[in-house]
Formats: sequence, structure tokens, C-alpha cells
Amino acid sequence: MTDLIQTDATINPGNSGGPIIYPNGEVLGINTVKISSAEGIGFAVPINIIKPIIESFKATGSFEEATLRYLCL
Repeated sequence: MTDLIQTDATINPGNSGGPIIYPNGEVLGINTVKISSAEGIGFAVPINIIKPIIESFKATGSFEEATLRYLCL
């Protein structure tokens, strides 16, 4: 994953996905992943990456779920 925002927000199993917001209420990003080998280090996806996904969902009513793919040689 690239272009993520590093955060010290608490991210625990089952409660990721909360927003990081500015004091004026504007969303900066969505908490996504925690580094399990380090205490208090997590990452958020910037809102500018998320906005097109939200707009597509609003327009079509569906979305393509993210998956990890690998290549076996």
C-alpha cells in the first residue's frame, strides 16, 4: 500500500474504518491498517483516494470488493 497517512489512532481488530477528521469536521482519511509489530502505529487511506469509490457506489449501488491476488510460478 502506498500514499497512506501514518497515524497514532488506536486501531483494533473489528473497529478499523473510522475517520480521521480535522477540527472543522472535514475528513482527512479512513483508518485502515495497524502495524502489529509496533505499538500505536496505524495507517489511513487519504480521502482523495476514497472519494471516487464513494461516488461510484452512489452512482451504481455496488462496488468491487478488494482482494489480494498472487501469482504462482
